[in-house]
Amino acid sequence: MRLVRGVMILIGFQMLLIGSIASAETVAWSNDAGGLWETAANWSTGTVPGPGDDVIIDSTGAGSISLNSGTTINTLVLGGTAMLELAAIPSTLSLTPVPPRITTHPENQTVAASQGGAFSVVATGSAPLSYLWRKNGVPIIAANSPTYTFTDATSADAGSYDVIVSNSVDSLASNPATLTVLAAGMLNTHSGLIQGTTFSGGFEFLGIPYAMPPVGSLRWAPSREPLSWDSVLDTRTYRSACPQKRFEQGQDTYQIFGDEDCLYLNVWTPRVATPTLPVLVFIHGGGNQQGSASEVKAGTRLYDGRNLSTRGDAVVVTLQYRLGPLGFLVHPGLETESPDRTSGNYAVLDQIMALQWIKRNIGRFGGDPERVLIFGESAGGLDVGNLLVSPLASGLFQRACIQSAVPVIDSYEDGKAKGIAWVNAFSSAATDSGKIADLRALDWETLVATNDNPLDGGLVQLNWQPVRDDRIFPLMPLAAFSSGTFNQVPLMIGSNADELSLSAPATVSPAMVTSFIALTVPPALQDQAHLLYPSGNTAEEARKSYVQILTDSQFTAPVRRVARAVAPRSSSPVWRYFFTHHQAGGMAAYGSYHGIELFYVFNTWENSPFAAGPLFTAGDQTVEDITLKYWVNFARTGDPNGAGLALWPHYQVSGDCYLEINPQPDGSQCGVRTDKSDFWDAVAVYH
Repeated sequence: MRLVRGVMILIGFQMLLIGSIASAETVAWSNDAGGLWETAANWSTGTVPGPGDDVIIDSTGAGSISLNSGTTINTLVLGGTAMLELAAIPSTLSLTPVPPRITTHPENQTVAASQGGAFSVVATGSAPLSYLWRKNGVPIIAANSPTYTFTDATSADAGSYDVIVSNSVDSLASNPATLTVLAAGMLNTHSGLIQGTTFSGGFEFLGIPYAMPPVGSLRWAPSREPLSWDSVLDTRTYRSACPQKRFEQGQDTYQIFGDEDCLYLNVWTPRVATPTLPVLVFIHGGGNQQGSASEVKAGTRLYDGRNLSTRGDAVVVTLQYRLGPLGFLVHPGLETESPDRTSGNYAVLDQIMALQWIKRNIGRFGGDPERVLIFGESAGGLDVGNLLVSPLASGLFQRACIQSAVPVIDSYEDGKAKGIAWVNAFSSAATDSGKIADLRALDWETLVATNDNPLDGGLVQLNWQPVRDDRIFPLMPLAAFSSGTFNQVPLMIGSNADELSLSAPATVSPAMVTSFIALTVPPALQDQAHLLYPSGNTAEEARKSYVQILTDSQFTAPVRRVARAVAPRSSSPVWRYFFTHHQAGGMAAYGSYHGIELFYVFNTWENSPFAAGPLFTAGDQTVEDITLKYWVNFARTGDPNGAGLALWPHYQVSGDCYLEINPQPDGSQCGVRTDKSDFWDAVAVYH
C-alpha cells in the first residue's frame, strides 16, 4: 500500500476463501493489504458496499460474518487519513444447505375460557423454513409461522400441540406442549390457580391474597409477596376484615372484630379474553382504623363491584390493608429491624403491594395495566392523595380520584412520640426491642381495643396515620405539590354538601354553635364566623349551621386548597366535583352525607332496603347512571367527559369551576362556597 497525491492505492490485495461453508454458518476472511496506513477493513455483502450490509473489522484485516448461499462479497479498505478506495474483487460463495434445528420448543399454556394465547418455536437452518402446526397430531390449516396464535379458547381447544419445521434438506418435529383451558370462573394468577364465581354479565373473584399474612414476626413488617399454591384456591367468598374497633357514624357503640390474615383483594370483570378494559381500584375509608372491602352500609354491600363492572364494562378491584396501630405504628424498636432505620407506613406498603400485584396480574382478568384508576373515599381518599406523593407508587396507576378527603401525612417525630407512648402503655420492658417483642406476643384484640372513634361528634380524628419517612414519603403533600414532585396523573377531587350530617350530634343547641366557634376559630375571626354560620334560634337551625361548619372546615375548603396546589403544577388536568344529591325517605334529612356518592359510583343504592320501592327515585337512577359513567370514562381515557354527559370543565385556580352532581348535573358553575372556603383558609393561616 502506498499514498499518492492523497489517494489510497491498493497493492497486492487479495481475498482468501477456503472451502465451502454451510448456509447461515460463519465464514472467515482475511486480506494482505497491510501497510502503514491501513487501520480497518470493511467487508460488504452485495455488489457495492452500502449501509446495513457491511461489517467493520479491526486493523488486522480478519473477521467473520454469517452469509447465505449466493452472496457476493466486496472489500473496502480505509486509510489512516480516512481516504477510501474500492477493491473491485467480488467473490461469490457456494454454500452447503443445512437441515433445520430447533433451539426453542413450544411451552405449555394455561388460559381461562375465552382467553387467547400463543405457541412459538425458534429454529435455524437453510432458508426457506416452513412450519406445520399440529393439534393432537392433526395438522392445523394455514398455520405456517413460527408462532401459532389462538383466541377465545374453549375446552375443545385443549390438547397437545407441536410443530414440524422443514426445509429442502429435512423435517423435524418439536417437543409437544399442552394447552389447558380452565373452566369458566377459573383463572391462573402468578401465584396459582383461583376459582371464582360466574354471574350474569361477568366474573367475581373474592379474597385473592396479594401479600403474606402479616402475623407473628411479620406483624409490623413490610408486606411480602404471597407464597404460591399448588391446588386451586377458592375465591368465592369475602375474607375477614383487618382487625378493628368499629364505630358507626354518629354512634359511640362499637364492635371489635377482624383477623390479622386480611391482606386480600376482590376483582370483578365482565370478560377475560383480552387485557383491554380500564381498571378501577378502590381503597376503602374508615379513618385508617376501621372499614373493609366487604363493607355493609344501609343493608347492602356498599363496594360490591358487579354493577360497576358490568354496566361500566370495566375491571373493578377493592382491597384491604392493615389498620390502626397494626398499620401505622412508629417505634424505635421497629427501626432496628428496618434497613433504612424507619418504621410505620405498613398500611401504605400494603396498598403499594396490592397495586404491584394488580400491575402484574390484572391482564389475566381482562384489565389493562396501563389504564388503572385508584380512587378512595374519606381515609381511602386520603390514601389516594398520599400515593400521589410517594415515589414508590410511581407507574402503578395512571389516574387518581380523591373523594371527600385530602392527603395528610404526620411528621416522623410526632408519629414516633405517639408510638412510644402507646407502646409504653402495654410494656415495661427495658429495651425497645423487648417492648416490641411483648406487643407481638399480645393478641390483636387487646391492641385495637385502644382505638378512639374516628368521627367523634363530627370531628375527624386521625388517630393513626402515615408519616414522612424520607423514603415512602420524602415530602409533605403540599410541599410535594408546590414543587411539582409528585405523580402527575389526571386527578378528580371533590366532596359532598353535607359531609358530617350523620356524625354530628343528633341535637345541637345555638349555644353549642357559639361554643364550637369559640373553641376552633381565632378571636379575630369569630365575628365573621358568626355571620357565615349563624347559630339560629332553634335546634334545627343550630344543627344545620353546625354541620356546615364541620363540612366546610374539614372538606370543602381543604379540597379547594389541594385542587389549587395541584392544578397549576401538574402536567395532567384536574377536575373538581361537588355532590349535592339527596335521597328520599328517612335519609332525606341528612342531605348529601359523608359517603353518599359511593352508592352511586358502585350503583348499589338500588340494592339497599332504604331504597325499596318508591324510595329509589328517578333522581337516584339518573345520578347512578351519570356518576358511574363519569368515573368509568375517567378510568378509560383519563377524562371523565363523554357522550350524553354534562360537560365537566378542567379545574382552573382563577375560576374554581366544578361539576355539581345531582339529577341535573351542571358544569357551568364556578366557586364552591367561596366565601366560606376563603374564611377557613384564613383560619388555617393562624394555625
